[in-house]
Order: sequence, then structure tokens, then C-alpha cells
Amino acid sequence: MYLGDDAFVQRMQAQAGALALQCAQVPLRQCSDPTTLGGWLAACDSRDQAVWMAHQRSGMTLTAIAAELGLSVGRVSQLVARARGVGSGAGEGYKLKT
Repeated sequence: MYLGDDAFVQRMQAQAGALALQCAQVPLRQCSDPTTLGGWLAACDSRDQAVWMAHQRSGMTLTAIAAELGLSVGRVSQLVARARGVGSGAGEGYKLKT
């Protein structure tokens, strides 16, 4: 969270973004993961995979995902629960598009 005018906020976000990409302590995977459902939809092979990744890696709530996709929260919950069974049991069997 930044306190200041728009120009200050933009400067600080630009600096923070550049520093995060240069920081050796931040894994590259964390720096490059999409943060929005739209980003995950573009990066993933399926909608179900994008839902899982948005929920697990970006911390999106089921309610937010449901609203963005026009689905019920219950349906999104089912998709996430089903994804837990993929791969190693935690959705890690999903691969991103390259």
C-alpha cells in the first residue's frame, strides 16, 4: 500500500517491480506468475487449471473467481476440489503453456 499522489504511487510501483525482478532472493517462478484470473486463463491449458492456479498461487477467493467467470461459488469449489486430485494431490500436475 502506498500513500501519496498518483505520480508517487506509479514511481514506487515501477521501482518495486524492477527490484523484485532483480532480487536473487525471490524465485523467478514467483516473479513471473500471473496474478489475475485472465492471466491464468492465458497461461493455462484449461479453464479448470486456471481456476486452480488463480486460487492457489494468486490467492483469489472462490467468490472472486466465480464472479469473474459467471459461475456459482459452489461450482468453482467443485473445480478446485477436483483439481486437488490432479498430479501430486495438490494440483501440481498442471503444466503452464510455454
